[in-house]
Formats: sequence, structure tokens, C-alpha cells
Amino acid sequence: MALFDRENQLIQILESLSRTGNISQTASELFMTQPTVSKIIRTQEKEFDCEFIDRTAHPLKLTYAGEYYLNKIRQLAQSYQTLSHDLQTYAQDAHGHISIGVNSSLAQVVLPKLLPLFHERFPQVGIQLRELDSTVLQQAVQNGELDVYIGVTPAYNAALAYRHLYNDAGALVLPARLVPKVMPDLPIVNIAPFVNGQDFICETPESDFQRSVDGYLTKYHIAPSTVLQTPNLTTACALACAGLGATIIPHSMPAHYLQDQAVTVLPIAESAFQTAVEIAYNQERRLTTPVQAFVDLAIESYTEKTE
Repeated sequence: MALFDRENQLIQILESLSRTGNISQTASELFMTQPTVSKIIRTQEKEFDCEFIDRTAHPLKLTYAGEYYLNKIRQLAQSYQTLSHDLQTYAQDAHGHISIGVNSSLAQVVLPKLLPLFHERFPQVGIQLRELDSTVLQQAVQNGELDVYIGVTPAYNAALAYRHLYNDAGALVLPARLVPKVMPDLPIVNIAPFVNGQDFICETPESDFQRSVDGYLTKYHIAPSTVLQTPNLTTACALACAGLGATIIPHSMPAHYLQDQAVTVLPIAESAFQTAVEIAYNQERRLTTPVQAFVDLAIESYTEKTE
């Protein structure tokens, strides 16, 4: 902390003088010579054109100017020390890493929008990604194993803080063999006529998106015949394209997965089916600079999208 070296030295001298009242004793306490102590005091007095020591008093004592200077320079030195420490922390943060947990199906929707921008702003920050089910990922954030979690309508954990990103509707993917001869008005509210008793592909029960799907199916008394559960909606889409069965996907899921495929995609009305996508972090832990920047970037990106 070279910027305050001289000031810190004078702080020690004035503090000692206020106790001892004697320059010789002060010099002895600080392992300095008496002429050096006197020179340091005189130099600073000359700079401010006022005396810090009342040399007519025996023992010596600080003048009002000396007491004022000592009090204020202590505060400045402490503030500078705090500033230096914080900047070192931020510098370490800028060269650290950020760990993100997201369901594999949701990853293809949100990460292409966020990670390139984040990497552009923090090119030295390493990015670690874990794609697992929401329950595991939220627990990892709570335990400090992950910095943030992005999930669909998450099952709330009291230890985490949640910030809303966006709402997403759904879409029904129908293989060619299940496409109706007469197309319904779009968007559709109740998909029962297309899937009741029909082969259906869904995500595994641990998926937050699947919990929303299950709630929708129950609400409208929809009863498909589940032939397969998969942890990845991309797999569900591929199997629907191959004719295995119908499936429900987020409306925001990249359309290129279904281009030139023998499927029909029917949007579901938002009033009937809607999910919320949120970003979560441990509210008991201080967010590093990159983590806070990632959270802010995610919120800003989707705020711009919805406004």
C-alpha cells in the first residue's frame, strides 16, 4: 500500500507522541532516530502550513490541527485499505470461474442467448456447466457446489433466492400418424382429442417442466398412453419425429430440431399451459463479480425480450 506509506508512518508517530509526549521515546518505540522522526513531522507540517505538535508544552502534545489530521488520516488510510482489498477480490473474481446448473432440455433454449454475451464480457472467467435434473441442481446450489441454477417453474427451496427470467408457453408435437385430418383453431386449449389413449413421450418425473405438463394433463383430464420417459426433450422430439408418439415441448425450444421432419407442431394457448423460467442462487453466500454479472445479464436479456 505504497500510496499511504508516508501517512501510515506519520500516524504511528503522532499516536506515539500523544502517549509519550517525548520525541526520543517515540523514536525508540518505532525503531527510528530522533532526527528522522522530527524531519517526518516537519515535512508534513510544512506541506499543510500548520503545526501538528505543540512544542511549548512539556510533555509535548498534539495541537488541534494535529488531532484533526490524525483522526482524518486514520479514516482515509482505513478506507484505502478497504478499497485495495476489495479491488484485489474483484481481480481474483475476474479470473475465476462460474458454475451453472441447468436441465439439459432447457440448456439449449437459454444458454445460447446468455453464454456468448457473458464470455465476451468476462473472457478470462472459466464456465462450468452441469446438466442434471432440477432437484439435484438446486441442492448443489444450496451446498455451494454450483453458483447458479436455471430452471422451469422450480420447486422452491427456502435457502435459495429466485429471479424471474421469462414465461414460456408449450407446444404439442404430433408424429404424422397422429395428425388430425381437420386442423383445429390455434392455439389449442385442450389437447385431449389428439392424445387421449395415444402413444405419448414425456420427460422423467424429476423434471420441473414435466411437473407442469402433468399438472396440465390433470387439469384437462387428458389421459395419453406413456410409452417412454426421457430426461431430454431433444430425444423426445427425435422420437416423435420417428413416429414413436406425441410429446409436449416448451414453445421457445429451437425450431430447427423439427425442420423437415414428419411432425406437426401445435401451439398450446398460454391461458391453458404456461411455465416460468427462473434463475436461482444461494442467498446466504456473497456472489462473486462474475456470478452477479451473469445473474444481471440473464435478467436484463429477458427483460428486454418481454418489454
